[in-house]
Amino acid sequence: MKKFLVAQKSIGFIRSIREIFDEEYNEHAQEYEEILHTIKNSQLQFTDSNFPPQSSSLSLSELPKSWKNLTWKRANEIFDDYDIFNGCIEPSDIKQGILGDCYFLCALSVIAEKNELVKRLFHNSEVSQYGLYAVWLNINGEWTSVVIDDYFPCTDNLPAFSRANGLWVMLLEKAYAKVYGSYLNIEGGNPAIAMRDLTGAPYENKESGSAQEFWEYCEQNHAQGFLLTAYTKEAELINHENELGLLAGHAYAILKLANVLDQNNKQCRIMQMRNPWGRVEWKGDWCDSSNKWTEQTKQQYSVEDNDDGIFWMSIEDFRTFFAGIGVCKIKNDYIYNSIQCQLNEQNCCIIHLDMVEDSHIYISFNQNDNRFHLHQIADYRYSFVRIIVSQLVDDNLKYISGIYRADRNVVVEQNLKKGQYLVFIELQWQYSQIQIISTLSTYASKKAKLKRINGLDYLNSIRNIIKDYSDNNVHKLKEINYLDQYNKNIFKRIGIVDGYLFLHYQNQTFDSILQEVIHFTDTIGYVPISPLQSNGFQKDGSLKVQFTSPPQSVVIILLSQVRSSIGKCQYTQQSQSQIICIPQKHDQYDNNQFILKQLNLSQMQLVGRHKLNIKFYQAHLQSKSKNSNLIKIFQPPPENVELSSLETSIFYYFHDFLSDVWEPFIFYIIMLNFISIMILNSHRTHLAQISNLLLFICQILSGQKQKKSIIRIMSKAQFISIFLEIITRLLSFECQYFALPPNQMTALYKFLLIITILLNFLLFVCILKFLIHYETIETEIFNPMQLRFNNYLKKLSIK
Repeated sequence: MKKFLVAQKSIGFIRSIREIFDEEYNEHAQEYEEILHTIKNSQLQFTDSNFPPQSSSLSLSELPKSWKNLTWKRANEIFDDYDIFNGCIEPSDIKQGILGDCYFLCALSVIAEKNELVKRLFHNSEVSQYGLYAVWLNINGEWTSVVIDDYFPCTDNLPAFSRANGLWVMLLEKAYAKVYGSYLNIEGGNPAIAMRDLTGAPYENKESGSAQEFWEYCEQNHAQGFLLTAYTKEAELINHENELGLLAGHAYAILKLANVLDQNNKQCRIMQMRNPWGRVEWKGDWCDSSNKWTEQTKQQYSVEDNDDGIFWMSIEDFRTFFAGIGVCKIKNDYIYNSIQCQLNEQNCCIIHLDMVEDSHIYISFNQNDNRFHLHQIADYRYSFVRIIVSQLVDDNLKYISGIYRADRNVVVEQNLKKGQYLVFIELQWQYSQIQIISTLSTYASKKAKLKRINGLDYLNSIRNIIKDYSDNNVHKLKEINYLDQYNKNIFKRIGIVDGYLFLHYQNQTFDSILQEVIHFTDTIGYVPISPLQSNGFQKDGSLKVQFTSPPQSVVIILLSQVRSSIGKCQYTQQSQSQIICIPQKHDQYDNNQFILKQLNLSQMQLVGRHKLNIKFYQAHLQSKSKNSNLIKIFQPPPENVELSSLETSIFYYFHDFLSDVWEPFIFYIIMLNFISIMILNSHRTHLAQISNLLLFICQILSGQKQKKSIIRIMSKAQFISIFLEIITRLLSFECQYFALPPNQMTALYKFLLIITILLNFLLFVCILKFLIHYETIETEIFNPMQLRFNNYLKKLSIK
């Protein structure tokens, strides 16, 4: 489908769409004007080369048998005297032909109840002597001018497909077929979606509920002037007529609702409906010939026993035989606007929405209709879309509303105050072989201005919005836990909003660090959001997340739903929390020395981390000393060891690579050191090596019974002694203490000595890990290492 002109400004209601374009852009539909100018000079009839009168326009694949003898004729070859509207537009004049587009004709008949809705779709309201016409359709969320000729498929010199008094139905049907590739491509569909394409107004469908709920739904929407349609349940044979006159898989228009008295003075709720065929009616209660009618009610509602496709039926029978209702929420004075979404590599975009006045608004994200892709992907389904609307308030993002669902048009309805808003859009696109074409449109009571935003951190903005949602919708959350039970200054909240599962941690203290380990299990339908993507779920749905939250910080862990249209999402999570008290030396905290040693900054997900005001911190320490109960909930503050910048740099260089594998690394370093000791048992360095190894094992087993400062001095001294002795040996210095037989200084022996230096250096790095992260050494290192060692023993015993 070739796009000729796209509306990105307001589209009015009563005036024609062309008038709005002329006013806003000072231009008409460009292709139409260019073709008209060319034809006037040549005095030729227009034939549309993009949708020619050939079989390819009937079907992109094999033709149905009943279509193989169709011929193409111009309007003046079919009718002697004709006009576009023939004076007036009558919905009951619409007659369906052999094309199965009852849903489209149903939508046309409903909007034809308001003639101006039909007339505004036409570029001209007069017959063209050149056979050139242009109509407006709302395709992919944008108003598009579609140019067509006046060739129509015929059988026996009569239109084979739909018709009415005038050309208006035939022209609209042909334009619709051209947009979607062929006439056959527009067979079967949803009348509510067709109404969206014809009006630009949002739609919705209701398919569940009792008869009472359906009646209330119809009353509510009918009272607002919305357009109503309905569709029957599917059957093996499309349009199969049952014994009561209803057609399977067929669309009907809902025209009126009424409360009436039957012959027995019983109050009944009935609805008037129209079959777009213009014939074949309901034969049950309240049909044209039903004995439910009284003479008075027959006259009141002009009931005549004619097979014109118009009939009445009760809401109870409607609920029994119909599958659902489609509503088009057309408003007389609402303004349409749209903008193309230029999605980034992650299929996200941000749109700035400027509301110049308080307004009721529908915000719609529009995907390509599935008809565009049926020949590429047989089971094509709409991708899930997430829309989050936020308001800019004092440089903060306030959550307003959102939605997460899969549909062609995903809509958020909201009352917005005058102000600035950001609309965050994420498309979970499933088909890499298809180019994404999407738009964001608004349908509002007041003018809404749209503009794309580039350069804003999408995920960080989302985390700030989620935090605002968590703070202001506590009653909607799934779980709230206070991790410091006495003061409730450290808490965890869990919630689900707009397809996000979030864990909101907040540390409001001035002197405590939260270290958290979260285990997700049996997880289906969720994926972790960056920067957790590297720690993806295992095949069994398990995931381990670790982070540290310093004082006055917020951590937002996000998992996104990813599912098919029929998928489900579930998860189980358990967490282990540890609260660490910062030493009461504010100068250390002010320099961030203690925190840098406790935290793995590369894994932190912080939102709005605040710099601590040292005056408030000092005041907090003074108040804390007055109340000893505050201290009891924390572990005793660990001894602080000041490491040199070289030692710190060495540790964090390794820590960046080993953040998730410290335990196996330490285990195998210990094993390799044992092997090295056994190989070099004739070398005096093995005594220092054994001492260093036992010193580290003693750290794990004895906890803090030994002071960290002593451990650090001893381990460093042992490493230096080993290093100097081996270097001296390799350089062949002659010394009584280091003397060895010459035959031991082989190349292999030298290599083993170098390996010994490396192993002792790595062991020293392990000791640094203990010194810096002592508080988590038991859960992170010792317990897993014990399990690993026991497993090895079991394997050996089995053998």
